Formats: sequence, structure tokens, C-alpha cells
Amino acid sequence: MNLESLAVVVTIAANFILSILIALHLRRSRSGKYLFFTLLGFTGWTVSNYFSNLVTSEAGLYWWNALIFTATTVGMWALLFFVDAFPDDSPSNKKLFIAFNTVFAATFVVSLTPYLVGGAHMNEQGISVIDFGWGIALYGVFVISCLALAFVKIFKKYFSAKDANTKRVVRLLIAGVGMFLFLAITTNLLLPVLFGSYEITKITPVYVSVFGFMLFWAILRYKFLNIKVITTEMLSFAIWMFLLAQVIFADSTGERLGKHATILCGGFFFFFFFRRVL
Repeated sequence: MNLESLAVVVTIAANFILSILIALHLRRSRSGKYLFFTLLGFTGWTVSNYFSNLVTSEAGLYWWNALIFTATTVGMWALLFFVDAFPDDSPSNKKLFIAFNTVFAATFVVSLTPYLVGGAHMNEQGISVIDFGWGIALYGVFVISCLALAFVKIFKKYFSAKDANTKRVVRLLIAGVGMFLFLAITTNLLLPVLFGSYEITKITPVYVSVFGFMLFWAILRYKFLNIKVITTEMLSFAIWMFLLAQVIFADSTGERLGKHATILCGGFFFFFFFRRVL
């Protein structure tokens, strides 16, 4: 397994673990629900970006590249409303909610049509290159608007916060969203669209994973959940995911069956462990 494949697998596993923890601890939180969809969208982005450089068929190239824009549309929409709800789960402004959901729906639909990704082909370096349609303008406006408004909202929350702990957490969000704003727009929008440079998109899994952890850590710190319990759960899930990977890459049937039994026993252990923790 090369470094790029390892980064994708680690990102998927990390976001999967974070999603489960969100479902366990933040299911009643509005910001937690939007964080779940943020991670879901960014995980889809990572997976589709990776496979877009592996497939060779014309249909495969088209759909994997189209899914990059579909997944990021979901992720950016959820990120904006996560920031809007955080930290006190306050309801969104109705006009903002209606406006961005309308544009989100339009961008989501267009991302699945040839109006955004008109076609795709492999260049000499084995990198997938996209032939864009007019829909890229709608997509670009939507993504940049989501990130810019999210950044503005975070700054407003920081300067309006009176509690010192809230300010510390919001500073973490500013750093996370700022890093993501720069890297996402530069590596996945400006360089490919304006200069036709796609090689740097390979670093996407790295900063997507870091960004997901920063968001999750911020919401955990604010909601005063037990960090030791969360850390224990994350470690347990990581062990279970490692066991699962061992089964997938097992060389023989006997070895695979033995590791299946180990995963099954581990699953029962973790089930009762989490019930006890909760």
C-alpha cells in the first residue's frame, strides 16, 4: 500500500470513528448533526478524489469526478450550518436558511449533470483532468460563499463571546476553518480551474482528516464531555478498525476465518463496553 492509499484509508477510518462518536454523544445537538454531515461530505470527497485517479474507463472517470463536487457541496453546506449553530445550538436566520438551502439544492443537482463536469481524461502523469461546464461557476460561488460566511460568523462569535473558555474554543475553530479555507480553495478550485494543475489535490486526505479532528475537538471541549472517555472510545474503535483491515488483507482463508472470529469477539466486547460507558 503506497502513501497516498494509506492516507485515504486513515482518513476514511478516522472520519468513520468520529461519525460514530458524534452519533453516540452529540445526537441531540444541532451542531453535532451538522458536524456529522460535514464529515460525511468530506469523507466522500476524499474517496472520490482518490478513485478518480485510479479508474480508466470513461464512465468511471466521469462519475468519480462528478462525485467530488457532489460530496464537497454537501460538506460545505453542512460546515456553514455547523458554524452557524455552534456553540449554543441557536436556530438559523430564516432568510439565510432558505437562501443557502435553495442554492445548495441547485448546486447539488447541477453537480450530478454534465453542466459541471463535462468530461474527464487522464493526463500523461496519470492524473484525472476535468473538462468543466458552466456549472463550475455556480459551484465556485456556492463553496466560496459558504466558507467566507462561515469565517465571518466565527469571528462574530469570537468577539461577542464573554466566556473565556468559549473564546478559546472559537479560536480553535478560526484556526481550523482558516487552514481549510486556504487549502481547499487553493488545491481543489483555483489551481485546477485556473492553471490546470491537479497533482496537488493528492494532499486532500491529509488536511481533511486534520480538519475533522479539529472540529470534533472544539465541540467536545465546549460541551464539556469526558475527554478520557472519548479518547478510550476512539482507541477502541481504532483497534477494531485495525482488526478489520487485517481481515481484508489476509493472505489465506484460514487466516481470514481466524481474524473474523477475533473481530466478532471484539465487537461483542466493545458493545458491552460502550453500554457501560454511556
